[in-house]
Amino acid sequence: MARNRRKFAWRTPHFYQGIDPDEVARELEDIKEENGLLTPSLVVERARDSMSVLHACFEWNDTTAAEKYRLQQARTLILNVQVIVKHSEPQIFLVQIENKEGKKTYEDVELVTEEAACLVMANALKDLKAWMKRYNELKDRLPLSKVFSAVDEALRQTGAQP
Repeated sequence: MARNRRKFAWRTPHFYQGIDPDEVARELEDIKEENGLLTPSLVVERARDSMSVLHACFEWNDTTAAEKYRLQQARTLILNVQVIVKHSEPQIFLVQIENKEGKKTYEDVELVTEEAACLVMANALKDLKAWMKRYNELKDRLPLSKVFSAVDEALRQTGAQP
């Protein structure tokens, strides 16, 4: 089968140090083959087995896992609040800023400094490049070619490499 010839890598390697992405991919493919679909709940169920390669990808200490989940909920909460300006659509209230050391914080959009705005733009460009990379293989199969062209042009105008 073609899947055995493919090589896999982690998009965010530091999350899964010491875990072979090829083994994880095979396990995910097995789940899909056995169930006809691949869902997060099926992955967690398989990962509960300590013999599964997926087991090490999850936090099984419920106290630690609960705290991590609450932190993710807080990130979602912070980024979900919008400002309502008279006679317009709701707008972003807080924006996530990642500084040069990689520390993430949230700032009121109206109080963002010029330096922070540059960091926000750098993060936005990084996100845009990641989006392009993620959907690059589909651009010819989906009506994305115009979107890719527009993004390439926008990146060129900002001086960033597409």
